[in-house]
Amino acid sequence: MRVEFMVGDSAILKDLLSAIYLVSDEVSIKVKDDWLRLFAVDFSKVAAIDVKISSGFFEEFVVEEKGDICLGISDLVRCLKNVKRGYSAKMSLSDDEVSLNLASANGEINRKFLIHPYKGEVNWLNLPDFKHKAMIELPTSLLREAVQDLMKISDEAKMTADLGEFVIEAKNEVSAGKIKFAPYDNSIVINVEDPPAQSHYSLEWLDKLSKALAKISDGLMIRFSDDKPAEFTVYYPCLDVRAILAPIMR
Repeated sequence: MRVEFMVGDSAILKDLLSAIYLVSDEVSIKVKDDWLRLFAVDFSKVAAIDVKISSGFFEEFVVEEKGDICLGISDLVRCLKNVKRGYSAKMSLSDDEVSLNLASANGEINRKFLIHPYKGEVNWLNLPDFKHKAMIELPTSLLREAVQDLMKISDEAKMTADLGEFVIEAKNEVSAGKIKFAPYDNSIVINVEDPPAQSHYSLEWLDKLSKALAKISDGLMIRFSDDKPAEFTVYYPCLDVRAILAPIMR
């Protein structure tokens, strides 16, 4: 496998890889003629993130050899940590190494890195096509704030979608918290079939995934059903980003 690409703003690449890194260091990469797929799943298989990047996302996209590989991205994320907006990023990925070239807009600063990441086992987790009862659209920041508030009470939360409301709640032996969202303009949209839809999820992973997705987009869509994995999707031009979170079975 070998592919070379360039993005005009390396901060976008940094945010995308940082989001994936919150789920796992090991990332399976698939290269096709006009798209790139990145997939990561945590070691316990509780959460996963799946990103498909079309060639239109890049200013340059050259595929020399199609294929699959699994690479550790920790060193790459560290190399991008201090990059600022306005730097272009040119990267080459192959079976043996990753090269990264970061250049400032005026050309006075050029950072070059050559990384030999460790290789993992390619893992494409095949999930069934769940028929979700509930579909919620809201700003990513609102989900993140709700999750962080409820983490002070418990390590798990119940999500409920009913007619005209979406509720996230948590409780322990002495305390409880409930955060309710109602439809508002186009920023909060709630659709549910055969209500209510209810399921329990890890607040730790809801926090990680909301943080990851907030790096990519200001808004997200949540799809879930009774005791089924939840799907979180965000929109960014030429990106198809989906995160999956397994439920806590009771």
